[in-house]
Amino acid sequence: MRCGIEPTATEARLFVFDTKTRRVVRSVVPVPGADSVNALTVDARGRVWGLADGTLFAYDARPGKVVKSRRIFPVQSSMYGQERGLVLRDDRLAYASMAGSLWRLNLRSLKGERLTGGGVSHLIEGADGDLYYTRGTKLYRWKF
Repeated sequence: MRCGIEPTATEARLFVFDTKTRRVVRSVVPVPGADSVNALTVDARGRVWGLADGTLFAYDARPGKVVKSRRIFPVQSSMYGQERGLVLRDDRLAYASMAGSLWRLNLRSLKGERLTGGGVSHLIEGADGDLYYTRGTKLYRWKF
């Protein structure tokens, strides 16, 4: 039981929702066995990139399936999910806050490089193109 409610699903799902008909068009499990999908963003080609229980994945709506997937991080999830941020910089690089660290992700090889640790969370990209994140009550900037 979670939050006083019996779960109806055993793994996280990604939904494609038609706003005109107000119906779910497609539903897929992007990462089998994952409890939650915690970060989503869309690239210039329309692919949805996401993080689910330590796995980076890319979903392409045209074939309606996950086209890339690789576990990069330690699994960290709870009934509320795990705070994670995901920012795309171009068609080959992304940055993520995961497992308390800031990571650079190569979207072609699906490999990650830990840039800094110490409780990184709340990752966003600013209007200036730099990354901003917090560690506790302090705000940090990753300048490009």
